[in-house]
Amino acid sequence: MTKSKNILKRYTPEEDLYIKENFEIRTLDSMALALGRTMGSVAGRCIRLGLKLTDELKQQRRMIGIEAGWRHGENTRFKKGHITWNKDTKGLTKANNFSYKKGNLPHNTKFDGCITLRSIHGKTKDKSKTAYLFIRLDKGNWDLLHRHLWRLHYGEIPIDANVQFSDGNQLNCTIENLELVSKSTNMKRNSIQNLPSDMKEIIQLNRQIKKFIKEYEQGLVTRS
Repeated sequence: MTKSKNILKRYTPEEDLYIKENFEIRTLDSMALALGRTMGSVAGRCIRLGLKLTDELKQQRRMIGIEAGWRHGENTRFKKGHITWNKDTKGLTKANNFSYKKGNLPHNTKFDGCITLRSIHGKTKDKSKTAYLFIRLDKGNWDLLHRHLWRLHYGEIPIDANVQFSDGNQLNCTIENLELVSKSTNMKRNSIQNLPSDMKEIIQLNRQIKKFIKEYEQGLVTRS
């Protein structure tokens, strides 16, 4: 069985001794070259061995580097008042034949009166993810088709009422299938009290389970 290349090569006692003896007189890159390792590996080994340069030695090495022309990145920094080559330019390329022109509309832009099927989940408090028909009134202005049809025939919808589908099919948007129902009446229709007894028990049990899980996550209850 061959060893994986990802397994790190352990440091030998001889290598540790070499690092300890040369830590203060040689640089990391020179020690790494002598040991056949990377600078990162040697630096990590120095930390493990508890080796640390004194502030005085750090300053000495810094001065040596400055005298040798190494300015700690100063040669590549932008100087004060420097003006970049692309100042006051707009983009890297100019407009061409393939650029969108002002007022351009995508090929799939819908027209006024267009009807599409979409979910209202995320746009209202309805969590059923039920799909409804929408109609485009003008650019950026869409409305639910069944509400739009009701307004065309009977005027504005009272704030305390909803437009419902008589047969329960939200895709059947004929005016004959629409009815105006007060929110209180709609609540009574959807009340748990109108369901069969077995369905009531399932819903109540589901609520109890969700409540227990929530209290358990908040630390209000513990396992027995």
